[in-house]
Amino acid sequence: MKRFILMLSALFVFAATAQQRPVQPLSQVMGMKNAPTDIFQAPARPAARPATVYTALDSIWYVFFGQLVITETFGYDQAGNKNFYEHLSYNGGSPMMGIRELWNHDAQNRIIRYEEQEYESSGGVWYTQFSQDYFYDAAGRLDSIMEWDHTSAASPVPSKAYKVHYNASNLRDTVYIYAYDNGTGTWALSERELYTYDGANRLFRYILQEYNQGQWLNDMKFLYLYDGSGKLVDIYSYSWNAGWQGDTWYHGHYTNRLLDTLYYYENSNGAWELMTKEMYEYDSFLNWSRFYQEDHVYGAVMLYRYRPVYDNSVSYSQMLPMNYIGSGFFYDDSQLFRHKLDTLYADQYNGSSWDNLGVITYYYSQRNLKVNDPQTFALRVYPNPARGIFHVLAEPGVRLLEVTLFDLNGRPVRKWEDGQTLFSVSNLKSGLYLLRIRTNRGSTVRKLILE
Repeated sequence: MKRFILMLSALFVFAATAQQRPVQPLSQVMGMKNAPTDIFQAPARPAARPATVYTALDSIWYVFFGQLVITETFGYDQAGNKNFYEHLSYNGGSPMMGIRELWNHDAQNRIIRYEEQEYESSGGVWYTQFSQDYFYDAAGRLDSIMEWDHTSAASPVPSKAYKVHYNASNLRDTVYIYAYDNGTGTWALSERELYTYDGANRLFRYILQEYNQGQWLNDMKFLYLYDGSGKLVDIYSYSWNAGWQGDTWYHGHYTNRLLDTLYYYENSNGAWELMTKEMYEYDSFLNWSRFYQEDHVYGAVMLYRYRPVYDNSVSYSQMLPMNYIGSGFFYDDSQLFRHKLDTLYADQYNGSSWDNLGVITYYYSQRNLKVNDPQTFALRVYPNPARGIFHVLAEPGVRLLEVTLFDLNGRPVRKWEDGQTLFSVSNLKSGLYLLRIRTNRGSTVRKLILE
């Protein structure tokens, strides 16, 4: 479950490509605090919240302009652990590209194996890309991960190994990454992740370093800043080029401990340039009731709106399928949904009114168990639409292993494997493409528009 609002953003861009309209910023057009009341009016709520009933999300269907474009399907074991996820993209009603994720758990509900499969549309079959085995120490902490490559030989071969170390506070402080040379059959130290925490044991700094000829070389860094109540307010990312250089900046603003505005900036010639503004509203039960996204792309401002509808008869104890809304870095357990999300409507602002682009429908099954969802991660593709280049930004601890660009016939047109985050797409035709991003934490498929 690694796609939701960010994936919807790509769908919005796809829908808006044919007729983009430069308009005023949303804050000027609508006025978040004095907009017409119908913009933020939530559906009627029951006087009292019903008793909690645990449910399991079975599938999500994305229909835009009357056409099915994406389905997501979920499965669970008897203990409530998610053990199956399938993402399928459609073209003309037929599956074109897909990803499956499979998990196995031990008696303590810990992940012991993860496997990722891809869908081959030409043959209509699934094949395994890679898998990971998880090992735990005597204290029950994650000790190491062994990763296997299933694509280069008849049987899987070792690919990478991760060894986790903890500090005196039992927090992860270093992860050493080893690469396997299949030709020589040997392991070599490749990278390490360094985690630093503040006095409240909150993540303060993350650094990724590469090992080269006996030396550790800086690669990237993230800094995290918190307000007096402990809420995350700023995330800065840096890359190393003879010194740390700022790349991106997220800034969150809260009201009553709920995120109401999130700003995303990129470094442009030494100055921070606003790229995206996300604005949130909540109902009386603290369910998310509206989400607005304001994209600043090449001097134009594109406005999008997401309108959820809940099943008020059932109290729901889980977050959205993504475990986050929007950019995905600024949410905690206080943002659980109090009711089941049944339907989500997606709109675009045309300069004077809102046009509906599509609807996303959620299907559930009733279960007498609490669903345990494997950890998710946040990832952003920007700009989208792209001209010549695009970036992929992932949260700390998520490394890009392979990025592949496909046309709508499912043919790969570009592929990158060196862990880079800036990608060139010059000399490619304008249009809609699919971007498959494989990371050490799983894979995702995003739509990318090239102008």
